[in-house]
Amino acid sequence: MPQLMKIIWTTGFMAMVLTACRYNSWDPDKQFAEQRRVQEEA
Repeated sequence: MPQLMKIIWTTGFMAMVLTACRYNSWDPDKQFAEQRRVQEEA
């Protein structure tokens, strides 16, 4: 039973993250490129 709850929590959490990413149009590649650019300037 605890394992089932963990699966439900994981699925719900992933769905939440995906929804947030879609709403914010968050692009991991873009963010990574931005971080690299900032590091190179420093």
